[in-house]
Amino acid sequence: MIAMGAGAAAIAMASPAYADDVSFNETLHSYGIYAPPDKTAYLGKITCHRLDTGLDKDAYQSTDFLAKNLDRKSSTEQKWQFLSASIDEYCPEQRPVLERAANRT
Repeated sequence: MIAMGAGAAAIAMASPAYADDVSFNETLHSYGIYAPPDKTAYLGKITCHRLDTGLDKDAYQSTDFLAKNLDRKSSTEQKWQFLSASIDEYCPEQRPVLERAANRT
């Protein structure tokens, strides 16, 4: 699981003003992804932070990260849906990451 600490607070505070955790969780529920809302919002923001800082170089690395942090019963499709929802809600400037992955296959 994700280790929470001082970095989490910094990331949460750095979240864009347009980010809406309620909307994000509603989107996840439409995909059949259920977890505590604070955990999913945190994970979505961390996913964006990893892309923003280059820790994850592409969408495949992001979904590998999500595979380690989402419910182990989550399908591959749900991991990609989570990534897409995270980008849409918390870091839309990273949308090209998904577009590159779509064009890669």
